Amino acid sequence: MIRLQKISKSYQTPDRTINAIFDIDCSINRNDFVIIMGESGSGKSTLLQIIAGIQKPTTGLYQYQKQNVNEWDESCHCDFRRNHIGFVFQLFHLLPYLSVIENVLLPMKYLKLENDEKNNRAHDLLRLVNLVEQKNQFPHQLSGGQKQRTCLARALANRPQLLLCDEPTGSLDLESSQEIIKILKLLNQYGTTIVMVTHNLEYAKLGNRLFVVSKGKLQELWI
Repeated sequence: MIRLQKISKSYQTPDRTINAIFDIDCSINRNDFVIIMGESGSGKSTLLQIIAGIQKPTTGLYQYQKQNVNEWDESCHCDFRRNHIGFVFQLFHLLPYLSVIENVLLPMKYLKLENDEKNNRAHDLLRLVNLVEQKNQFPHQLSGGQKQRTCLARALANRPQLLLCDEPTGSLDLESSQEIIKILKLLNQYGTTIVMVTHNLEYAKLGNRLFVVSKGKLQELWI
């Protein structure tokens, strides 16, 4: 599904070049549940954003379903993120002036679906994350766990093949974290490929593959 070959990303500052990640090689197969761990600043989020098409690598080859992502223009990258990728952030990024269901409906704005079908899909997703009763509430009325479950429903709105999660439980309590993990495991069982960045050692064995990023380098550990 994904192939990364000699991927590097560097940033230029006035006095030096910062190498966020370099010479990363890995492949991710369909229906994998990949866990990526590493210290803060090691390059985990940079790697995730490259996979999502949010950032472009400085050097290296990125293939998605055998297509060279590096050759795409910005319009192709936007289509890729809209049609293939779901992204769950640690800090939620919900729109505060939209209700729960309106946040979930937002990614479907450009889908060629009737409004009834969009609403039915949104309600199905809210049932999945157990938030139907909160559908008309606004983000400031939600707990942290409810916000993250709203984010998860929003990320699934366009039925992505690949779900990328950047510290999805990092700001949640234990009970809320377990709810998120339970949903992610269920999604993976039904065919969604998941890549999750986490600091939590307890989650290292959740997936079928474990990677560690250290000083910009990626290593796969066998579990």
